[in-house]
Amino acid sequence: MQNSGYLNNAYSLLHELVVLHQGQLSARQRLLEMIECYGDDPDDCFGMFFSMLCLYWLDLDEAREVLPRPLALFAEEANDAGFYWFATEAAEILSRLVPESAYAEWIQQRSGVSIVEALKPQSTWELSLKALTNVVGPTTKNNPKSERRLAWF
Repeated sequence: MQNSGYLNNAYSLLHELVVLHQGQLSARQRLLEMIECYGDDPDDCFGMFFSMLCLYWLDLDEAREVLPRPLALFAEEANDAGFYWFATEAAEILSRLVPESAYAEWIQQRSGVSIVEALKPQSTWELSLKALTNVVGPTTKNNPKSERRLAWF
């Protein structure tokens, strides 16, 4: 893979997230390590933003606990610096993590669709179930009497 410069960290995060959503649960730990590594680098706003976004998609409870303060600072700094896309996307995440926050007003100024809506946050058990159903394979609609059941003991 060719080094993509300032977007390399963001691409790496998104790649691991895709791998995880394809059913490779081992990618979850790698992704969490990358989030921790890239999430506090003030010289990499792409890596920082996508770290927070991936944490939101990966673990909603952890995101609610960890993200509001750094994400609010990020949104304010991005807005002050004229990086309105970052500021609005951060406000979108904040409005979902802390619904009573003032950031809901920021997203009303948005035109278009938010990247935050690209994935729905899923818990670990949902990702595990998805991985297991991927092992079984896709269901066919040609045989409606065929039924598959998954038992988890």
